[in-house]
Amino acid sequence: MAQAGGWDRSGQDTSIILKDGNLLEITSVSVNPKVTGTYKVPQLLLVIDCT
Repeated sequence: MAQAGGWDRSGQDTSIILKDGNLLEITSVSVNPKVTGTYKVPQLLLVIDCT
């Protein structure tokens, strides 16, 4: 027998994950993000009028 416990301090309703009966549910998620692109640094234009 395996058990897990903890404190939920988020205040969200957790009844959706609590089901009646004998149930074993296993979920696996794998994420491998790749971010590509270019970033152009904006040019700074400084104009000083000394008249």
